[in-house]
Amino acid sequence: MRRAAPGHAGHGTRVHAEVRELGRELALVPELAGTHVRNEVAIVFDWENWCGART
Repeated sequence: MRRAAPGHAGHGTRVHAEVRELGRELALVPELAGTHVRNEVAIVFDWENWCGART
């Protein structure tokens, strides 16, 4: 969970700290402890389309 959280502001932000804390809390939930989620996701971002949609 932490790997996807830094965002544009990077590490050391309030959001990053909150996501890290949430990860620690979730690791303590007995039903979740030791489990892994495999995500197969792709994010495609195109600046030209983004700029075109904003005009």
